[in-house]
Amino acid sequence: FRSQSLSSISTKLVILLSILALGVLEICLGWHYFGAVCTRPLATWLCIDGVTAGISESLGLVALRKAKSVMELLDLREFLEQGRSETDHLDGNYRLAAQISDGTDILLVLLFLLGGYWYWYSPASAEASDQCASLQAWAGRVLL
Repeated sequence: FRSQSLSSISTKLVILLSILALGVLEICLGWHYFGAVCTRPLATWLCIDGVTAGISESLGLVALRKAKSVMELLDLREFLEQGRSETDHLDGNYRLAAQISDGTDILLVLLFLLGGYWYWYSPASAEASDQCASLQAWAGRVLL
């Protein structure tokens, strides 16, 4: 059971690193297209979503790394308690990092919905530049 939980932490680690990499890509794209005059604020959305993902996933990585080291040291009876997650054994700043990471995950969902609205439903200008079309294409790739 303990090895399954440690394997689960490794899986979560890969997911956190993937989302962190996507956040860095979003920041770079948002910065690159920030000067584009477009009717949809996708460049701003990319920057905000990327920064939020970077903060959330960085804090999640810190908490998960500490949780893994704590889990390796716990007594088996304490570890096997029902209804406990990996981060329940954290305290102080590590628990706070885990809570902030979880809270910003909610913000990421809201930003995803906002980005989806601007991408799919917001009216586009008829005379959109190539730069705006490229920005929209990149935003679509990020959303998918």
